[in-house]
Order: sequence, then C-alpha cells, then structure tokens
Amino acid sequence: MTLTDFLKNGPPRFNGNANALEADQWFREVERFLHTQHIPEELELMQLKQKDMSVADYTHEFDDLCRFSKSCQRDPADYEEWKCAQYEKGLRRDIFNYVYPQKLTNFTELAKKSQLAEDHYLKWTLLQEGFGEIAPEEPHRAGLRMCFRYRAPGHMSRDCPCGRAANAGWP
Repeated sequence: MTLTDFLKNGPPRFNGNANALEADQWFREVERFLHTQHIPEELELMQLKQKDMSVADYTHEFDDLCRFSKSCQRDPADYEEWKCAQYEKGLRRDIFNYVYPQKLTNFTELAKKSQLAEDHYLKWTLLQEGFGEIAPEEPHRAGLRMCFRYRAPGHMSRDCPCGRAANAGWP
C-alpha cells in the first residue's frame, strides 16, 4: 500500500497531543486500520493461481502476497508447511502432479522442484512437437568423405592424392 492509498482510505488522524495514552490509542487504531486494509491481499494469496505465469513469476507473486499474510507473520518454522501447501494449491496441474507426491515442507526446495518440473515439461513439450531434438556433439561420420589414413576430409583413402605408396599397407 502506498502513502496515497493509505491517506485516501481515511486512516485515524493524530491530533498532536503529547498525552502518551492518547498517542498509544491512536497507534492501535492505525494498526487495526492497516490490518483491515491488508485483508484483500490475504484473500488474494488464498486465491492465487499460476495459470499462464511461469513458475518464477508465480513464486515471486506468491512471496509478495505472503508478506501481507497474517499466517506468514509468525515464526517461519510455524508456517512453512502451510506456505508449501498454499503454494502447491495454486500450481498448474502438470507441475502440481510432479511436486505434490514428494510431500515437500521446505518452501525454497518446493520452489526449486517446481522450477525443475516446469523446465522438464517445457523440454518434453518441445520434443513432442519436433523441436529441440538434441543433435550429437560430433557430426555423424556416415556419408562423410574422409581419408582414414591421414584423417583428411574431401577424399577417401583409396583415392588419396598422396599416391599408392601412401596406401601400400592398406588392403
């Protein structure tokens, strides 16, 4: 929430009184006001779905919304499992099917495995569509005209321009 949004929503005003009790009361009212303003973010976190976002974008959006979630304001050890379950719930089905059986309870590990699943899925999809076929690192030798005696391209050993003497030991 920006300062403009904060002021536009009519927060409690401080009258400038030096009385500590009144200042404390004002502070508590502002705190309640801020919590009510973050309820939409909490709801948005609960309803967040990956859809056509990449895993990296989904993870970033999820993390941003978690900052406002009351569930994520406690000790990380207390909410880590909840955070993983909530994250999995929003993943696309193909990625969810890969990570869910692993029963991951560490968010960082879950995000990495989700990214790995997306990478594998993209490679598999490209291969199914005929793209991304892996070419051998060395060119295939069949059909190459190469002198096996001198390892020179462009001719075969039987036609070696070095003459018959060079091929004397060859059948």
